[in-house]
Amino acid sequence: MDRKSLAVLNQLVLRDSYITVQELALTFNVSNRKIYNDIAKINDWLKESGYPKLSQVRGQGLYLDENLKGKLRTQLIVSDYPYYENSPNERRAWIFIFIAVQERPLF
Repeated sequence: MDRKSLAVLNQLVLRDSYITVQELALTFNVSNRKIYNDIAKINDWLKESGYPKLSQVRGQGLYLDENLKGKLRTQLIVSDYPYYENSPNERRAWIFIFIAVQERPLF
């Protein structure tokens, strides 16, 4: 499981109610498709670890069972610090800043 998938799982662990895929996509600044890919990775990891898969209720969203949340809180480092993925424009800006502050030429 990668960092973003772990961040999505953290959001599910911290949440007391259902959370929609659209809400997660807005939180992480990614598309719904990427969230669905992360959900697949999370479900694979949960299956390998012997836990039940995420509950998804149409019209309400994703939810983790309270018992599973308790187990994951002890097993994972749960943080409310959000993961953020830069947009293409932000990545270009960071590259420009990196190049602009270099003291020696970059090739």
